[in-house]
Amino acid sequence: MKRCLQHLKSPSHAGFTLLEGLVVLIIVAILAGIAAPGWLAFLNRQRMNTVRSDLVDVLKQAQTTARQQRRNVTVSIVDPAVPSVSDGTTQILGGGNFPEGTIQLSAYINEDTNPATSVTFDYQGRPEDEASVPFVFSISPTGVPAQRCVIVANLLGSLKTTEGDNCNNPSVTP
Repeated sequence: MKRCLQHLKSPSHAGFTLLEGLVVLIIVAILAGIAAPGWLAFLNRQRMNTVRSDLVDVLKQAQTTARQQRRNVTVSIVDPAVPSVSDGTTQILGGGNFPEGTIQLSAYINEDTNPATSVTFDYQGRPEDEASVPFVFSISPTGVPAQRCVIVANLLGSLKTTEGDNCNNPSVTP
């Protein structure tokens, strides 16, 4: 009996075989391959939500500044690939915590998707030009149809956030 126990504790029989190690490695690789696309989609959704939240803050601040200082304030897209905007000072949305080009920022006016780069708020915090309403800031990951947006919805300057197909038809956005 003592001899059998010594045989089990022998260093030549401890550990895993090469075949067992390869099987575990293959299983881990398959699971990673399955999980990677879902994880990347999750990261892109979080990045878009962060940029959208920062953009809402910038637009609200611009409206507040326009009211308080009784002057026009313009919010412009500086670099669509970073994404960044300017209301006198350049602000990188999302804190710049993701690789350049992963999230795109664009803007357009009305359902006609007339390209635009800026919206101006008058001294009352309203869009200066009634033809520029609804004004849509669109946030999307590069090469993926997912989309988040911030809409300057009416002449009073109310801001709405939405996503997906609702971004393409801003006049009926809830």
